Amino acid sequence: MKRLVLVALVMTVKTAAAAPDPAAPDPAATDPAAPPQRFAPPSLAPRVEPVAPAEAEPPLDAGRVAGEVAVGAGIGFVGLLLGGAAGAGLECSSGCPGDFGGLGGAIIGGAVGGVLGVGVGIYLIGNAGEQTGSFGATLGGAVLGATVGGLVAAGMANRGSSLDSAAVVLFVASPFVGGVLGFNLTRRWDRPAAAPAIGSLVRFDHGAVRAGVPIFAPSPSGSYLSIASGSF
Repeated sequence: MKRLVLVALVMTVKTAAAAPDPAAPDPAATDPAAPPQRFAPPSLAPRVEPVAPAEAEPPLDAGRVAGEVAVGAGIGFVGLLLGGAAGAGLECSSGCPGDFGGLGGAIIGGAVGGVLGVGVGIYLIGNAGEQTGSFGATLGGAVLGATVGGLVAAGMANRGSSLDSAAVVLFVASPFVGGVLGFNLTRRWDRPAAAPAIGSLVRFDHGAVRAGVPIFAPSPSGSYLSIASGSF
């Protein structure tokens, strides 16, 4: 019996010695080399993965650029015919003497109509889908490209017949180059479609062209219909 009591007493002493003292400092808290212990309370909230930021502008698509050139060429040809007919008609409004009467007006009108048609065609294809660009920059780029290309082509043609073919190619290609650059330098993701603007038939808002609902507005001299309006 004494032996049993002695063994129980020894085991009690060993257990008390092995138990940590609640008042003793934590070695991990005092040892700077020990890794910090971090505990977070359990949470039932779903895990949310970080979302990658959207691209600042849509990527350049070679197929879309080819479509801009193709449709620009088609609408530019229509503009060339309509502009030429309008120019010849204006020049011959008071008579067309001679065999070439109205030719000068047809050339000027065709050039203007063709360049404007190229810019409109480029914008229509570039603006399709989820991206858009500046209509003013597209049209201005086509006009600027045609002007610079025409001047350079005229200088090349005056230097000899060997440069005539290159001058023609440059003159034809310059409005396409200017229009494509004007649109794609202002290319961006399209904003959500807005409701039709009330007040004008055509609305131009910071590079975006959209149709509107025209209304009659009273004026001292009568009523008028708003055709176009916009903000720049």
